[in-house]
Amino acid sequence: MADTLYVGADARTTGWVAVGFGSSLMDGAHILFSFVKRDGQVFFAEQVGHEHSHDDVSETLVIAHAVTEKGGVTTLEAALPAAFVLDSVNDRGTFPMIFAYSRRDSVRTVHRFYKSIELSFADRGTR
Repeated sequence: MADTLYVGADARTTGWVAVGFGSSLMDGAHILFSFVKRDGQVFFAEQVGHEHSHDDVSETLVIAHAVTEKGGVTTLEAALPAAFVLDSVNDRGTFPMIFAYSRRDSVRTVHRFYKSIELSFADRGTR
């Protein structure tokens, strides 16, 4: 089994892009927020969702990350410990994720787009 899960997301925006893990809603999700500031500096934060808000996590999970903005597209790539994903698989054998983006470079702005998915793990017994 691999030790690392790699995730990537991009959106046609010059604002933030986010990927969340462990919940199909922002509430309870471990969320990675990213954007590139006007001066070229990268913003990256790991936060946890609380109802319709979010705050920095007390313990970070991300092993490595990269954030770029080119041609009006913001891209987030991150590496996470596979154990985090496998330990977060629910009773149905799925791992919920959320994706969102905004037009602005502020994680306090409301998302323009939001989508939730569930990754399916057919056999959780092969860890």
